[in-house]
Amino acid sequence: MGAAAATTQLYGIDTAQDVLVRQANSAGTLSTVGATGVDLGSRTSFDIAGADAFAFNGNTLYRVNLDTGAFTQLGNTGRALFGIAVSPVPEPATWMMMLTGFAMVGGAARYRRKSVRAVFA
Repeated sequence: MGAAAATTQLYGIDTAQDVLVRQANSAGTLSTVGATGVDLGSRTSFDIAGADAFAFNGNTLYRVNLDTGAFTQLGNTGRALFGIAVSPVPEPATWMMMLTGFAMVGGAARYRRKSVRAVFA
C-alpha cells in the first residue's frame, strides 16, 4: 500500500456542458479542466482510484484524463446498467457472533430447568 496523499482534489463532471471540472479545496469555486469530447447524458457515474479515473454512462465505460478532461472509450455493454448493487460478504467476526448466538439459544433450550410440581395432600 502506498503512502497517503498529502492533499485531496475534488473533481466533477458537468453533463450539461460535457466538461470535467475541478473544485478549489477551500474556496469552493469550480474551474474547467477541459471538454470530455463525448455526450454523456445525465446519468453518469464517475470514480477516481489513485491516479486512474473512470466514468460510466450506463452503456459505455471511459477512462478520464484528469489533466485534460478528455475521455477515452474503454468498452460498451449490450444493456444499460444502472443501480447495480453488490452484497457485501460478512466478516468472520460477524459469522462467529451469529453462530455463538445460535449456540447460546440452543443451549438455553436444551438445558432449561424442568418445572417442579408441588402436591399438597
